[in-house]
Amino acid sequence: TAQRGLFRTEPDPEFLPPKGRDIGVRDALVNVALVLGPDGRLYALGSDDSGATKLRVDVLDTASGAILATRHLGARETAVAVDPRGRLVTFDADSLLGQSAGPERETFTPAFALPDLHGDTVALARFAGKVTLVNFWASWCDPCREEFPHMAQLYSELDRKDFEIVAISDDVDRGKMAAFLRAYRPPFPILVGGGRMKQAYHYRGLPYSVLLDRRGRIIERIFGFGGAAEFSKLRRTIANEVRAP
Repeated sequence: TAQRGLFRTEPDPEFLPPKGRDIGVRDALVNVALVLGPDGRLYALGSDDSGATKLRVDVLDTASGAILATRHLGARETAVAVDPRGRLVTFDADSLLGQSAGPERETFTPAFALPDLHGDTVALARFAGKVTLVNFWASWCDPCREEFPHMAQLYSELDRKDFEIVAISDDVDRGKMAAFLRAYRPPFPILVGGGRMKQAYHYRGLPYSVLLDRRGRIIERIFGFGGAAEFSKLRRTIANEVRAP
């Protein structure tokens, strides 16, 4: 923000659990995108859930800030255009992108080198040659608890020579991380981020996953947890990538 000449006026919120018990944090997206339409009104694309599957568009008057209209979108209608008259047109973004050649895949950076649960350093380079799902999570994240069994099932279905999962904890409290792992007993590798991962990878919330191809390039970014439907789609994407030359 400082690079753009903007300065914080409010500190980041603190979550203070009642003494004697832990608290889980389930956050939801408020604004995904903002754009000034050709009709002079402000269009805010928002979501009611962390997986961005319950999308809506709010139309706001720029002078008063009043919400003039709201439109709820279908789960797959993730691309929205506004015509000069202020009419909304929605698209299935995945289908639309599938019709184009698309840009060159971006290399995943920074390449991590983090300790595992035994203190041994594990680098991203270890997973070269495999399609790899890099997952960021924390013990306080309720959607992460829902997601871990799905990842374990996915991990059990695919051959280790083709596919790998590495889950990076962003917990500051090592004890809470350990308690989470005792409860879920994940079969895939766990690395310790120590609360530094959001600053390094700039994700907007947890869980956050990045699917990489065999060359360590980004196939897809996954924000939040989208349930069984998301993992069905992820299976198809991985299968296609494993078969790719």
